[in-house]
Amino acid sequence: MQEFIINQVKKKQLIIFFAILFIGVACIDESDCSYETTREVKFSFVDSGTLQTDTLQIDSIVIVGFDSAYYLNSTRSKISLPINPIVNETSYFFNLVVGEIDFSIVLGYEIMPRVLSEECGIEPEIKQLYVISHDVDSVVVVNNTFNEEVETNVKVYR
Repeated sequence: MQEFIINQVKKKQLIIFFAILFIGVACIDESDCSYETTREVKFSFVDSGTLQTDTLQIDSIVIVGFDSAYYLNSTRSKISLPINPIVNETSYFFNLVVGEIDFSIVLGYEIMPRVLSEECGIEPEIKQLYVISHDVDSVVVVNNTFNEEVETNVKVYR
């Protein structure tokens, strides 16, 4: 009988231990491993003749290294597009609606590995954005900072 009671107490202790372990794991805040910088370039478009906001009538935007097309059948004067953090340049192909002239932009940047923590690993930090090529009037990098507060990284004059 005494052995039965000892086994029951051990079972209860194990159940309590695993319950506490489960609750502790469930309550881990995963936001500690969130990246501090975004991996998106924020574009704004300007009419090069009037220097006023330019609105694109977009059929789709295709980015080398990504499987999806972006901004399908939309009208925008500002957009955010991802950067490929695996390579040091990203090519964007702007396919506009019929009657508009399609164009492309290739942006380069440095990728600096930054250790977040032992648990979270390394964040590829994007720095020093620059224009490699384009086929519009002008493309100007106005902000090299990649975070949520930045409104525009690149102005596109067309």
